[in-house]
Amino acid sequence: MGHLIKLLHQIKEADIIDIKVYLGKLEEVVRLATIAADECDFGTPLELGQDLFSCGIEAVQRIALQMLALAYNLLKRPEFLKIAEAHIPNRKKGCDLSVL
Repeated sequence: MGHLIKLLHQIKEADIIDIKVYLGKLEEVVRLATIAADECDFGTPLELGQDLFSCGIEAVQRIALQMLALAYNLLKRPEFLKIAEAHIPNRKKGCDLSVL
């Protein structure tokens, strides 16, 4: 888990040139999560998808939805994927999440 946090921090702080390097490293993690799903470990892509979704980094949101789509479809919970897809474009950042 520490490796993923460090990688996400690097992605968040990276400039346009370096971000491709860090996203390439993230693709390795995604590949391993996909292999786990192929071996009926559906929790691995679900956890990775939720971690990427929760971090709020715009550069990884597409990957987060891919992981969540994989996990929720395998778990036969497509309604949760629809919620995540609807939430992504309207994300609020910061601690003040009140809509009032």
